[in-house]
Amino acid sequence: MILESISQKVGNLFSKFGSPTKWIVLSLIFTALASYFIIKEMYLYAFVSFVLVCLFELVDGSVNKLNPTKRSKLGSYLDAISNVYIEGAILFAMLFGSLPDFFFPIRGWIAIYMFGFLTAYYVKAASREKEVIRTEIKGLLERYERWIILGVGLLLAVFDHLYLSYIVVILAILTNLSAFQRIYAAVAYTRNKFTITSKINR
Repeated sequence: MILESISQKVGNLFSKFGSPTKWIVLSLIFTALASYFIIKEMYLYAFVSFVLVCLFELVDGSVNKLNPTKRSKLGSYLDAISNVYIEGAILFAMLFGSLPDFFFPIRGWIAIYMFGFLTAYYVKAASREKEVIRTEIKGLLERYERWIILGVGLLLAVFDHLYLSYIVVILAILTNLSAFQRIYAAVAYTRNKFTITSKINR
């Protein structure tokens, strides 16, 4: 309820500034800045840039929810694609840093994280494309929750890079669990639907 209230207020405030698509462009610009600062290991600037990315995404979503007629289908499509690029760019930038390893090379954890969040996105899209399930499948960890945790990791890296390594490991595990949860939800829904249809046809 609190988040919905904040989203509505943000939408009311920024809906006066035209098309929500402009916020996508700003998000991508500051994503590039955040990625640059991560590569340079300037984590305070990376954190500030990433916070602005999250803010622009919040504004974009809030304005679109309040005034859906302002966005075309192409705009909604570009928004979904930009979300993948934003998270992917941040993770890709981390590959060039010198984060401490945790049990095995941190680049491996980054790859697992990237694999997990991409799979979660694809499972969601594929379930709709193949008409497995019409309702939205909620995962253990949604995009904004991941980004909040990632932002905390960038902030903690200002004090010690090891903290960001811990965050990457946590997100690598949780994103894959979220993907498996979505897969299980789609399979379970399909089986239940098949069982109910079979009983009706008897």
